[in-house]
Amino acid sequence: MDVNANFFCKSMPKVELHAHLSGSFSKETCQRLLQKYNKENPTEKLSLGNYGNCRSLDDANQTIGLCHKLTNSLESIYTSTCDVIKEYAADNVKYLELRSRPRALAGKFTRRQYIEAILAAVDACVQEGVDIDVKYLLSIDRAEDISVAQESIQLARELLLSHHSIVGMDLSGNPKTGDARVFIPLLQEGRKVGLKLAFHAAEFPGKNPETKALIEMRPDRLGQAVYVEPEMGGTLELTSMVENYKIPIEYSLTANMRTGAVPSIGAHPFWHWYSKNHPCILTCDGKGIMNTSLTNEFLLAARSFQLSSTQVWDLSQKAINYIFADDETKAKLHSKWRMWQAHEAPSFTNFLDQD
Repeated sequence: MDVNANFFCKSMPKVELHAHLSGSFSKETCQRLLQKYNKENPTEKLSLGNYGNCRSLDDANQTIGLCHKLTNSLESIYTSTCDVIKEYAADNVKYLELRSRPRALAGKFTRRQYIEAILAAVDACVQEGVDIDVKYLLSIDRAEDISVAQESIQLARELLLSHHSIVGMDLSGNPKTGDARVFIPLLQEGRKVGLKLAFHAAEFPGKNPETKALIEMRPDRLGQAVYVEPEMGGTLELTSMVENYKIPIEYSLTANMRTGAVPSIGAHPFWHWYSKNHPCILTCDGKGIMNTSLTNEFLLAARSFQLSSTQVWDLSQKAINYIFADDETKAKLHSKWRMWQAHEAPSFTNFLDQD
């Protein structure tokens, strides 16, 4: 059963809607970047340590900080982005939304140049014929000064006119820091210029007032949202709002366990929402630092919640409805999924249907 389930989840086309760029670097990519960095900085020898073995939220944030340090040039940003895109394509991900906050490094690159390096990598993969459609979400880091967010909004407004890959904005960052409510006016401005909104919310306990304010904006998707229900430290009001607004939730099962957001897979709120037929999306969050893949996330969900092959397929296919691209892109993706279902899926037995 397990072998067949693995092949099914690997072969099945998939959509990844919550991929932090720096968190998605594979260990191989980081080793290459590290070798170059240490050669250029012989007095500062960095190490990958236990890369991919994060055991807490602090671990994850520290590792992302390392990835930022290693991508200290436009070339390294470009090549690492190409790596991430191709690795997702190799996992049969057909549509990918990458998110990253526009970074600047004095004497090396501006925020605009950082974004343009990512977009250049997207274009290069298109030219190479990599079988994946890639979009970009500009992230606002809740720990940064609001002036940085204002600059990001302005860059998004300007670049929207020249590059179709920019489709949305992400509110993220260390959930222990700051109050995300200060960014709401800017996020509303981003929506006015045509950007979709994806919020990290209810990632950390004790943030109910903040979570309520973010949900009241009716974002297009919520990221993680682990602490919404009363059983998880949320409230009935928050739960009802998410239900009534039908806001899709992006869940990263492995990341939620590794960062300690949930004590075990059995305690994960995925089943609460999935069993109510609420829109749920499986994601990696950071496939590199969490040592996972989208195939693995589907396999983990299937095994943990006893999902049949039909349910796994539906979970993948329905995610198309929540992407930030246009209707034409959605139609093309639905067509790819139907083709796979008609020609490839019959070669698999229903790996859990018969248990």
